[in-house]
Amino acid sequence: MILNTLDVQDYRQYWEKSKPKRKTVMSYLRIAIRIFFVFAIIIFYSINPGCKDPSEFEPEVDSLVKPPGPIRLIYPPDDTGYVGTTAHPVQIDFIWNAIVDAEYYEFHLSSESTFNDSFNNIYILPFNTFSDTGFSTGDHFWRVRASSPRWTWFTDWSEVRRFRIWFSRPLPY
Repeated sequence: MILNTLDVQDYRQYWEKSKPKRKTVMSYLRIAIRIFFVFAIIIFYSINPGCKDPSEFEPEVDSLVKPPGPIRLIYPPDDTGYVGTTAHPVQIDFIWNAIVDAEYYEFHLSSESTFNDSFNNIYILPFNTFSDTGFSTGDHFWRVRASSPRWTWFTDWSEVRRFRIWFSRPLPY
């Protein structure tokens, strides 16, 4: 126990003797931090000469342009009929004209000409063609529009085209 008491007393003496050194180091550290912040502020304002007067600000000229007219549908023609069987479902290839600068096309497929039904599919496509199978019997409608980051909005929807699907019974062998 005497050893521990001596250790504590020695530590207290060391602590008391080092106070001036600690105060000096802390004061130098505070001065260094203040100098750093002053230089940081000076550098920030010298690097960013930008807009000095808020009334001088003028936005860049809008680079977006009006989109081109609606897409022209190519294939299948309007009111085309297709006959298929359960063993051989109908595959339809849809084709429309490509639009310059189009990033993607929205292909809209529906079982109603108003496109407000439960069978209402919109496909996002990078190309101006689309193939699909698995249609149910009846009338189906389709239309397309294009989008580009260079345009203010989408193109208008294309005309609406209709096609019909009938299923026949497989022929007996």
